[in-house]
Amino acid sequence: MAEKVYKAILTLVGNPLVEEHLNAAQKAVLSVGGKITGDPDGLCDYVAIDIFCDLTPSQRIELVRLLRQLLPTVDFAVQSILHRKKKLLTADMDSTMIVGESIDEMAAALGLKKKISAITARAMAGELDFVEALRERVGLLAGLSTDALENIAESIVFQPGARSLVATMRQNGARLVLVSGGFKFVTTVVREKLGFHVDLANDLAVFDNKLTGNLLLPLVDRATKEDIIREEALSLGITLAETAAIGDGANDIPMLKAAGLGVGYFGKEIVRKATPFQINNTDLTTMLYFQGYKAMEIVI
Repeated sequence: MAEKVYKAILTLVGNPLVEEHLNAAQKAVLSVGGKITGDPDGLCDYVAIDIFCDLTPSQRIELVRLLRQLLPTVDFAVQSILHRKKKLLTADMDSTMIVGESIDEMAAALGLKKKISAITARAMAGELDFVEALRERVGLLAGLSTDALENIAESIVFQPGARSLVATMRQNGARLVLVSGGFKFVTTVVREKLGFHVDLANDLAVFDNKLTGNLLLPLVDRATKEDIIREEALSLGITLAETAAIGDGANDIPMLKAAGLGVGYFGKEIVRKATPFQINNTDLTTMLYFQGYKAMEIVI
């Protein structure tokens, strides 16, 4: 039985995007047996463009594989034309919405950054159980003052495009959820400064204005992240096809796979293997171009 053909949009985003990229992508669509159905539509001059095409599911899979080889300096997504602008975004925080890992900065305050960042890297790469690695690292932070936590929270740096991503989707009626295996003292600040509707993260146990080295229950882990996107979609009365998610680490994979548009942001190797679409060359505004927003629609 022949596969059903679906109307799709291939979005290319580059820094910059040039004619050679467009030509290579169009040839790739044809080489997998797909059909180009209209003229390309520019989303942002020299940055982002849409290519309209007809593809079967297997052709889409082959096209992703081929484009990864042909256009390593271009970020891309291949999607259905339906439900393109998403009504829900669930986003990881550390190394996704903000630069770096907040727990590593906490470790630096105690002179333990090298030791703890090594554990963090292995956990994000999927080499260690996330919860066990989290408990181990938090245990090493016993004695860190709450004043140090406040300083870390106030010194965070947002990833390029973070403000525009949140502001543009919010202005267009989407719900924005920040869900992190990191810590509430940081996610609260990020939520307030960027404009997320809600944030979920882990709470650190404190006694006499110092960390005890323990976590309060319940914990936010990889299962929680998937549960949240499903629960939020149900609450909004939308399908998962109408959702988007973005993250960089192994604990984000279930959430990314559940979303209609799941994207790895400079993801670890395990994320690149698990999800078809990545942002490896540009910034977080690419999530808006993937949804069909044009440059003039993006909140700066």
